[in-house]
Amino acid sequence: MKHICLISCILILCGCSGRVRHCHEVETALKSLDKVIAHKEMIEGQKENRIMRLRTSVPKASSDIERYGIYNDLFNEYFQYNIDSTIAYAYRKITLAESLQDDELIRDAVLDLADRYAMSGLYDAILSLFNEYDYEWLDDARYLSILNTVYSNLSKSSNDSVLTMKYTREKEVYQQKLLSTLAADDIGQIFIRTDILLENNKAEEVLDILLPWVASNDPSLENQGVIYYTLARAYSILGDNENAVLWYARSAESDLLVPKYEYRSLYELASCMYEENDIERAYTYITRSVQDAIQSNAQLHKQFSYQILPVISSSYGKFVALKNRSIVSALSVSCVLLCFLVILSVFLIKERNRVLVAERQTKESNLMLQQLTDQLQKNVNILQETNQVKEM
Repeated sequence: MKHICLISCILILCGCSGRVRHCHEVETALKSLDKVIAHKEMIEGQKENRIMRLRTSVPKASSDIERYGIYNDLFNEYFQYNIDSTIAYAYRKITLAESLQDDELIRDAVLDLADRYAMSGLYDAILSLFNEYDYEWLDDARYLSILNTVYSNLSKSSNDSVLTMKYTREKEVYQQKLLSTLAADDIGQIFIRTDILLENNKAEEVLDILLPWVASNDPSLENQGVIYYTLARAYSILGDNENAVLWYARSAESDLLVPKYEYRSLYELASCMYEENDIERAYTYITRSVQDAIQSNAQLHKQFSYQILPVISSSYGKFVALKNRSIVSALSVSCVLLCFLVILSVFLIKERNRVLVAERQTKESNLMLQQLTDQLQKNVNILQETNQVKEM
């Protein structure tokens, strides 16, 4: 009976299971990411509370300098979380800095706005912005980093070979200037160097740089997301899909804990899960990516996510249908086994009753036989006594 129940449970579980099993380390990372995704509301609530405290402190600012600092904190909180609010506070910073006639603050605010434009793919707006505010930019690492991003992305997206070469040359110029500007121990150095190595398919050198660095440093969540993503890309280039999934999962978890909603790790991971036939996770991850892109109004993020959403959604629909059929089949088999179990139970109960009746009859027969035996013994004793009397 126990064996039949066990078989039924196994059949149902098999019908419900569709996930590919990974090694322990990867599965642990994926389960940790799944928990973070499940706690979206709680993480967002903490973020919104921080934002609300900052917003309520704006009217209480005792000076414009203090107010500028609050705007800066709000800009950082909204950055990669909500594009519209980020740009709004960048403009507020510019307006306030201009009213203060503080060139350093104006530069900081303009670079903030340009940084946000770079994340949104507004490259022409960046160049116009830098032309409008004509400062001595070339020694500023943020300025060089933004232009490196601009020309790097333009070179990747251009369909014109001549323009691609032009953008590539510009990118290389700003990369070298940026490397010479950043301090040797600046994390930006690592970002640029590893990016150059990956562009040249030198993934093993990237691992040689980043793995020891990760083991000996404790970067912020924001930097973890970037570094882990770079490691995932390196493993992907080397064809090590298991480690690629591991670092994509860790990168995505870091991004969602910030939380920031402009990222690549989660939808890259969704693609990996789809290729490994882990359709449930693939659908969960791509759905979350699209939700975050819509919530943050991130156009580039939407573009990347929408590319694989239809494929995964279609496969998920088929997976759910197949899963439902498997469950129905398993339940049907379970019902048959249950009926067999009932019939077998009835048969065993009847057999047990027959055995009990037979045992009772046997006991009664044995008792009667014992009584007859005792009576016979008494008669024998009487006969022996009678014979002894006659002989005397």
